[in-house]
Amino acid sequence: YNDENVVKYSKIIDNLEDIEICYRTDPTKPMLLCTRTINSDPFHIFKYPKKSGVMSSTSSLVADRPKMKLATLAQVTAFLDAVYLPENPNNTEAYEPISISVNDVLALLWQHTYLMSDFTPIGLSRWCSTSKIDFMTVLPKRKLMETGQKVSIRPVFALKPVYIGTVYQFF
Repeated sequence: YNDENVVKYSKIIDNLEDIEICYRTDPTKPMLLCTRTINSDPFHIFKYPKKSGVMSSTSSLVADRPKMKLATLAQVTAFLDAVYLPENPNNTEAYEPISISVNDVLALLWQHTYLMSDFTPIGLSRWCSTSKIDFMTVLPKRKLMETGQKVSIRPVFALKPVYIGTVYQFF
């Protein structure tokens, strides 16, 4: 890292259309993504602030990020058990039947904790199995995506997004 490289590569990146520098959990690990992808997932992909000159620290980036409320693995377990139920709770006001993939679960966790920032979908699946997360008892089904990729999905009852923030009061 040096100022010469920053100037050199900033010009190259600025000339690319529809591409921006962003990061997922750690502002010191930048990546290039399509602007459309960044804008479609603002809770998981963060843009760097537009400033003239070079930033000397990442403290302002960390301050701008949303506060994460799940600080322990026990809280993550309780959170997942409250958000994704394997059986119908007979509460249509709060829960809706959906099919989720491990990627969906990981995306939700990235919004609420930094503990899972280094997890991959396979790693999360293994952790959920060994931690005996309730929704893992539902048998997965294989679904062929539009991209031709096969994904394992589980039919569960998920807490509606409007209620997810209220789950924290119980831990």
